[in-house]
This record gives sequence, C-alpha cells and structure tokens, in this order.
Amino acid sequence: MKLRNYFKITLLTLAATTLVQAADNKFSSSDSVTININNGNSDLETYVLESKNTYQTDKRAYSLDAKYSYGKSSEEVTLDNWSALIGVEQVISKKLSAFFKQEFESDLVANIKFRTNSDIGLKYYFLKTDKNNLNFDIGYRYTSEEKSFSSDKESFNKGKVRITYKTNIDKKVKVETFYEYLPNFTESDDYQMNASVSLITKTISFLSIKTSLDWKFDNKPAENQKKDDTALNLSFIADF
Repeated sequence: MKLRNYFKITLLTLAATTLVQAADNKFSSSDSVTININNGNSDLETYVLESKNTYQTDKRAYSLDAKYSYGKSSEEVTLDNWSALIGVEQVISKKLSAFFKQEFESDLVANIKFRTNSDIGLKYYFLKTDKNNLNFDIGYRYTSEEKSFSSDKESFNKGKVRITYKTNIDKKVKVETFYEYLPNFTESDDYQMNASVSLITKTISFLSIKTSLDWKFDNKPAENQKKDDTALNLSFIADF
C-alpha cells in the first residue's frame, strides 16, 4: 500500500470520529501528530499519525485505534509500520473487567508483512479516580503472522501482562506510564517487552503537547535489527 493511502485512511478516521462525537457525547477521541526532521551531520525524518477513539456506556467500553509510522535516515527507510485495533471492555465489578482486542499490523522494516493479534483477558483496577488510575492486565494472545520474504504463515500462543499508571498532576499536566511483557509459549526465547513514560501538557482547551520516552525489546528480532529500540518523541494531541 502506498504512503498516500495510509494518510487517506488516517484522515478518514479523523473525520469519522469528529462526526460520531458530534452525535453522541459518550464518544471521545485523541488524535496526535509527531514530526521529527533533522538536517546536518545526519538526515533523519520521522512521521507518526495516531488516533485513539472510545465509546463508553455504563458497563462497556468500545475502542478503535489506528497508527501509522514512517521514517528514513540518509535516504534509507528505517521505520515503516501501521496498526489498527478494535477492542471491547466489559465491567464485571467495581474493580474488575474483562477485555477482548483484535489488532492488525504490519512492520516492513522488521520483515512483518502482516500480523494479527487476538487478546482476551482480565483487567484489575487498583485505583480508579479522577486523579489516579492504576490497573493491571493479564491475558492470552494468539498471534498469526506472515513474513515479508515468505508466504508461509506462523502462529504463536503468547501471554500478556501489563501494568498502567496515569495521574493528573494538575488541570493542565498529567503523566502516563506503562510496562508490558509478552511471553511466547510456542517459542520461549521469542518474547517482547514494551515500556513508556509520557508527560502531557495542555496548552488550550483541546490541544496538548506530549513528550514520551518509549522502549521496545524483542529478544528474537528480525535479521539486522537490534533487540532494543528506544525513541524520544514530541507530539501534538487534539482531544475531542
């Protein structure tokens, strides 16, 4: 799929979320743009478009997320991936809920032509107030993927453990952080870990600036790829 098609999909998603929100105030959307261009000793360009959308009822929450990332350094493509996710979270009790998520993704630099992740599990809320939110996820993941250099498909049985903490320091500043561990029961040495710390500062009523430090670890990366991947990002977020 060509680059312009990804932008079309993202723009259509943003337009759709705006229309739905206008019709129902139970809908919320957070859309962000990250652009990083360096010239000089190193030529580096990075573009990230992301949209996170939620429809909330009394006992259930529906989510629809989309993300596209593209980057190159000295004319060599170093980042080219996209993902789309749909999810449902069902409240069981005041502190416990169940979730199901279906994710579709591609990462051409990591030689992943197409991958699906099906998650099911439980979420426990240690804290859930207007100021603080601390929750813990544990679940099962089924992964099916097709490599860029092969038409054969592989499937894996995995676990998912994630802890997330969000706090509002004041009305304009909040901090978000998470750590995620994905063990692979099919190939025990092929596990992943992800973590992120973000500082989000509101500038006007609907616009915020987000500074984040993201870390990814793949114990069995694609050929010519490192196990660790760290990124410092500055993003502009529009909340509706």
